[in-house]
Amino acid sequence: MYDDSGTEGGLSDDASYVLLGDMNAGPGDEPLDPATKYFIENDDFDSRSLPTSPGGAQKGDPDATADFGEFGIAHVDWVLPSPDLSLRSSSVVWPSANANKRGLSDDVTAASDHRLVWADVAPE
Repeated sequence: MYDDSGTEGGLSDDASYVLLGDMNAGPGDEPLDPATKYFIENDDFDSRSLPTSPGGAQKGDPDATADFGEFGIAHVDWVLPSPDLSLRSSSVVWPSANANKRGLSDDVTAASDHRLVWADVAPE
């Protein structure tokens, strides 16, 4: 294992980090449900305030990051900082239905069935 600068090995004990990406592990999904529980219940990640969105809330889950049509919505994309970082703000780019007046909802839907997840993190 190596990092972006080519340094081999794992993280040092005092390193800050952010786990992010498409994990395709949403609550209730099989067989990856244990991974979701690991992300949310692990003290190595700050999951106290998960990103939310108005569009996800309208679909029934403000934390949802993907809309798989007939398969439903799920939380499959993550931005989880280490506990020593300050999570300033975060969101899922999933516009509400009334945002489509500007075409934004159509653009987001056309881009992917996953919604962009972002977070502003900084050292405490």
